Amino acid sequence: MTTDLGNDAKFQHARLWERVRRYLENKQEDAARVALEKLVRVHPRDVEARVLLAGAILSSEGLVRETGEQLTAAAQALPEDADLAAMVALAMFRIGDVVGALECMRNPDIARTRSIENLMSLSHVHQLMGEHAKSLAFME
Repeated sequence: MTTDLGNDAKFQHARLWERVRRYLENKQEDAARVALEKLVRVHPRDVEARVLLAGAILSSEGLVRETGEQLTAAAQALPEDADLAAMVALAMFRIGDVVGALECMRNPDIARTRSIENLMSLSHVHQLMGEHAKSLAFME
């Protein structure tokens, strides 16, 4: 029975993401935001959904506080994933949350990553924060 619930949750998660993608492809931003809000309610640790929702809130309403709340929740749910850490850090930096961005950059996976894409993203975030020595270190 537990496996069925796990599979049901995975199926629902995939369906919600498909709905978000379809709305975004059809330029239905309001519907996409509603679907993202539901996705975050049902799957609160979905970092990518929170980052997209934060962007939707900022672009549609310009609400920096609410955007920051979504990004903070995303940062708190970060798995050990350098790419997600860089994505959340960059989004936090863009709304002026330098402290939050720095916290994301302390993700344990960052020290282990060898992915060129991750290293370039991380370097970019450090460069934007004025940490040029750290930025160059990621590029080496």
